[in-house]
Amino acid sequence: MADLPPALAAELERAFRTHPFGGLMGIRLASAGIGRAMLTFTASPHQANLHGTLHGGAIATLLDMAMGAAVYTLNVRAVTVELVVTYLAPANPGELVTATGEVTHRGRRIIVAQSTARGPAGTVARGHGLYLPRGSVLEFES
Repeated sequence: MADLPPALAAELERAFRTHPFGGLMGIRLASAGIGRAMLTFTASPHQANLHGTLHGGAIATLLDMAMGAAVYTLNVRAVTVELVVTYLAPANPGELVTATGEVTHRGRRIIVAQSTARGPAGTVARGHGLYLPRGSVLEFES
């Protein structure tokens, strides 16, 4: 997180340490830079669907959080207004799944981001999201 302002990097790390739902899911911040973030988690048997593979909702959460973290690196608090997920392959309980998020457009009214989740066998899913800015994370210009 070397290219993030130190105060913003510290706040992002604090937010992930204390995020209730992210903690419940086991999602961890791996790295971040301006407009990008990488998250990881190890899929739990409790996150499996009826077929025994990772539930689509867990994958969608990971993709959304990766894009949200990427938006956060721009010193922007935002809420998701649209999330599109394309599932490409299954992930299994016990596997490490990594998601990268990247801001592709930063407008005044809407921010666009994309994400990719990968497991040991390759790409699991891709996401596209629209985010509504709701203020700054910190009181300085990024």
